[in-house]
Formats: sequence, structure tokens, C-alpha cells
Amino acid sequence: MNGPAFPPGAVYRELYSRTLIRAFEEHGSSDGKFDSGQIYHYFERFFEQRQAGNPASIIRRASANAFLVRFGGLRSTSTCFSCLCRPPEYALPCGHAICGTCVIIFGAKASRGEYHFDVNECPLCGETCQMTVRQLPPTKRPVLLSLDGGGIRGIIQLGLIWSLDQR
Repeated sequence: MNGPAFPPGAVYRELYSRTLIRAFEEHGSSDGKFDSGQIYHYFERFFEQRQAGNPASIIRRASANAFLVRFGGLRSTSTCFSCLCRPPEYALPCGHAICGTCVIIFGAKASRGEYHFDVNECPLCGETCQMTVRQLPPTKRPVLLSLDGGGIRGIIQLGLIWSLDQR
């Protein structure tokens, strides 16, 4: 793998450094520059590992495992701990939850059909599970159903919804 097209230190300084220092200081850190520097070391290590040819998913799994050792019992319904970017959509039997993007990264394409992924283990704790997730194609637009009416028409609508749910 070729080296990065840009120096990681410059990227960190331009995009993250000031924001992190300000955030640490606003939340009571006695030394925001030191705390920001600790994050920079993780950032720099990520670039070194990518330069060595390690896939991002392997690096992410190692980071998640280190996180799990430190914060093992932590669970969230608002943040996917595998990527820390999106809200989780799928709950795993171990109690962790992951987002659709992490299902694609850590899962394997299922033989059942297109956009089906098998998740065989939790990317955070490594506990085995058997779960198949059906992702929507990226070109799929939302489908809205609007039903109006009451009385006898309301009963017909309930039958329609039940029929759709069965499909």
C-alpha cells in the first residue's frame, strides 16, 4: 500500500485539534491539549496500521475490543459502538447493537439473496450469534402508506395492514 496522499498530522491539526481542545476544556478537562494529544496518538496509529496494509475493518475491530475491555458493560441505543458514527439499528443477542453500515462491514454476504448479510459474531465482544439482516438497496426510496377513514372502513384498513404485515 502506498503512503497517504496527505500527512496525518496536518489533517488532524486542520480538522480536529481545535475542536477537541475546546470540547475537552468545556467539559472540565484540566488540560485539553494533553487529552487532544492522546487522541492524536490513536489517529496517528490508525494511519500507520493502514499504511502497513491492514484493512480498516480489522483496525476498527481491534479498537472496539480495546474499548470493550475498558467499558465492557456499556450499551447504547443512540450510538453504534462499532463505528461511533450512526445510531444502531440491529440488536444482537449479547445486548450490543450495530448500525446497518457495520452489518455490511462485519457481516458476510448471505447466499439467500441480494442485500442479505449474515452476522455470525458481535464485532464488539466476539460472542457468536446467528442473525441475517436484510438491507435496503441504496437506491430504494421510502414508501409511505396513508390510510383514511373510520367505522367499517377502519376495519378494512386493519385487514389490509395485517395482510401487508404477513407478506
